Amino acid sequence: MRKKILKGVFCSALSIVMATGGVFVSAAPKQAEVTTKIQSVQNSKIVNLQQTKTSENTKSKAQARTAVQLNNVTVPTIWNTSVKSAVKSVTLENGNDIGTITIKNAGTLVAAFGVDFVVRDANYQYIMGSTNGLLYNANMKPGTYHLYTKDVVKGTANISLSLYPNQNNRTLGSKVIMIGGTGKNSYQYFKVSKRGIAIIGLQGVWVNPTNFGKTYGITNYVQKKSGSSWKTVSSSQYTTESRNYNSVYGLPAGSYRVVLKSTYQSGVIGAAYRQVAANSSYGTSKKKAKTISRKKYKKQTFLTTDSVKKEHWYKIKVSKKRTTYIDVTSLGSSGTIYCTVSGKARFKTKNIKNGTRYYLKAPKGTYYIRVKRYSKSTTGAYQVKYVK
Repeated sequence: MRKKILKGVFCSALSIVMATGGVFVSAAPKQAEVTTKIQSVQNSKIVNLQQTKTSENTKSKAQARTAVQLNNVTVPTIWNTSVKSAVKSVTLENGNDIGTITIKNAGTLVAAFGVDFVVRDANYQYIMGSTNGLLYNANMKPGTYHLYTKDVVKGTANISLSLYPNQNNRTLGSKVIMIGGTGKNSYQYFKVSKRGIAIIGLQGVWVNPTNFGKTYGITNYVQKKSGSSWKTVSSSQYTTESRNYNSVYGLPAGSYRVVLKSTYQSGVIGAAYRQVAANSSYGTSKKKAKTISRKKYKKQTFLTTDSVKKEHWYKIKVSKKRTTYIDVTSLGSSGTIYCTVSGKARFKTKNIKNGTRYYLKAPKGTYYIRVKRYSKSTTGAYQVKYVK
């Protein structure tokens, strides 16, 4: 019997960190088949990162060039929390001494002021100066620093200060934490309670004072705790230019850390984490295919460590000739996932949100669904639903 194969392809390039997903069908003797690709949902707001605008006090630059002076006044201490900002209204009178700031933990300092200013250490040695009222410095060490305007001025304006800590080993959650740039790897921790996808939301906050909020050039990969050591269990992913970006990893339950590094040595990174469980039973071969009842579904994950040859098998039973829908959708993936549908009749296909619908007035019989990875780097989760 002549084999008939219908191919339908739809791929989507993602902006905040993700690749395409897919669905594939292979031929079986005396059976019809159809092949498609599942659309990835890497950029589907799985982790919703709100753009953080700490210290971006651009209005102060537009204020009068008569700025501020603070004699014997200390700007509030910047504590070692996810983000701590201090905005202080200060007045200068025929001087240039703004005041002092105290930093308790190392991090990236961002400051904005109405005029250009300089920072000196406790011994009054020059550390750095601002450009157009903005100052940005990575690896700011703990200590007390003195701020001065570059010129003697008088007037009132606001000075805004923020510190993004360099601290490693924090636990990621749904709330964005800010990580100061060091030019080295940053290690942030998370736990997976049940087999599924770990979604690492990433956000570029500061690359430099004139390039705010670009998320690109951040490499990231996952390590799993094994005894007292850490083992790399994923390929590296690389963010594209966008405000927000989601990296997706299929993982079993366990303790993990994500390794982050910005191409820009001092670039500040925002990071958050969310888990989506996908752990339904599946068959490892056609003979062992798991049944999906009418109007029910299965959710499953391809792990970062799975073999490319690994297949997930399901089947549905059509009790009489009737209109039948099977929806295969991505829950979040990196790389291409294929799905195979085969049986007595060849299903038609159409694109739906995040995936493919197989539909047909199907004859009575059993139909098989096979899902597999395209390459070693493919990872993520999907859902197969016997709609009707």
